[in-house]
Amino acid sequence: METDLGCAAQASKTISVGDVIELDFKVLDKNEFCASELVIFEETTVNPKSYDNITWDFGDGEQSLLGIPFHQYVDTGYMDVGLNVSFNAAPAQLQKTTWFT
Repeated sequence: METDLGCAAQASKTISVGDVIELDFKVLDKNEFCASELVIFEETTVNPKSYDNITWDFGDGEQSLLGIPFHQYVDTGYMDVGLNVSFNAAPAQLQKTTWFT
């Protein structure tokens, strides 16, 4: 890099990166329910432990804004369950394909 006068110049800038979001969730008692029974989901995110928004997508067109939601499936089979959170305006998404009997 050169200055306006043609002299050598160097510049640096420190950039701080926020926490890495380690998003995860699990299905509680997945093996002990049948279609039409309530399924409980638990968000198990390691970092950060708090967030601005949370949205669950149960894979059948239904959603929830609860931290530990429950859902009642009508059909059995594979469902693409999604968890979406935002932390300091940074979005994170996780989708897991889960078999429900």
